[in-house]
Amino acid sequence: MGTAQFDFNGELAIISGASRGIGRQMAISFAKAGATVIAVDRDLVALKQTSAATTTISSGSIVPFQLDIRDSRQVVKLMEFVNENYGKLDILINNAAVAPKRSLREYPESLWEKVYDIN
Repeated sequence: MGTAQFDFNGELAIISGASRGIGRQMAISFAKAGATVIAVDRDLVALKQTSAATTTISSGSIVPFQLDIRDSRQVVKLMEFVNENYGKLDILINNAAVAPKRSLREYPESLWEKVYDIN
């Protein structure tokens, strides 16, 4: 089986939850396919590691943008940044999620609210 090839040259993507796991891999893959990726997460150190993974990419790039997706004011700042610097948005991937490692029966209400707000 071959590997699918995509061309996202000139496209702008926002990927939330991009500091690790699937989000990081999507950010890197989109950048390798030519996209400019705004990688969004709370963890700025890990976001910088995600963007550093693209040093050998010639066409796309990853721009780290720290925010907490639960805070609508921070999301507004993200969209202002995108509008001022790029003037468009082509792709939005809402990947941010949390999955506490405990039974649903053990969730205190505050944890359930956090899971619901992020996911």
